[in-house]
Amino acid sequence: MSMSNFLILIFYYFVILISVLGYGSFFLKVFEKKLVSNNFGYVGLFGIYVILVYSYLSNFILAHSQFHNILILIIGTILFFLKIIKLARFQEAMTMAYHTFHGLETRIVRIFNTYGPRMRLNDGRVLPAFIGQALRGEDITIFGDGSQTRSFCFMDDLIEGIYRLLLSDYSLPMNIGNPDEISIKDFAEEIIKLTGTNQKVVFKDLPEGDPEKRRPDISKAKEVLGWEPKVQRSEGLKITYDYFKQLSEEELRKNEHKNFDAYFR
Repeated sequence: MSMSNFLILIFYYFVILISVLGYGSFFLKVFEKKLVSNNFGYVGLFGIYVILVYSYLSNFILAHSQFHNILILIIGTILFFLKIIKLARFQEAMTMAYHTFHGLETRIVRIFNTYGPRMRLNDGRVLPAFIGQALRGEDITIFGDGSQTRSFCFMDDLIEGIYRLLLSDYSLPMNIGNPDEISIKDFAEEIIKLTGTNQKVVFKDLPEGDPEKRRPDISKAKEVLGWEPKVQRSEGLKITYDYFKQLSEEELRKNEHKNFDAYFR
């Protein structure tokens, strides 16, 4: 076995090890033991992805012609661990690498803020946070001065956009979201009006790194997919609010949505 093949084999088993640790981190979190960082979970998925794709292509990982691809993956993994590139861009780069070098049919969708029934109330996103505060009779909390903007895409529109992308032959990243912007302050007023409550709006310090603007450019989706959002925010918010209104008092005040009790009976 040549030295290059030997090194590739070592990396292959390294990927398997990281994959095992990645899935192991999930079970450790279930038992509330924080022994493995979340990065292992991401790289674990990456490892399984690498193994499945190479197995499927039946070229396997020892072929000398695959060395340049392995090198790309190694560099990407290192950059990811060093926080030089974000997870989403890392995933996109991996997907495009397999599409380009192996002709694997892929689709990449960039999902922007989405909402609808069955959202989790305390997942940290502004829409369920505001509605949850209103239903509990709490003050609406805004971080910063409220001038930062967000846009919200209703789930039905998102599903339609993804469906059209899957049926297309477009392999580059595609933005799917709603470009209709609203400031956080104005959005808080919309929620108060929707819920018919009279909460105060309180302002707190803006967390570091919070973006000033989140507005997708969907021009490519219009051009390639013939897609754009149809559901108005007022309509989507009413549907979403009707779902939240049906939650019990216990659900409204729940701090942790993941419940693994059923697995330990």
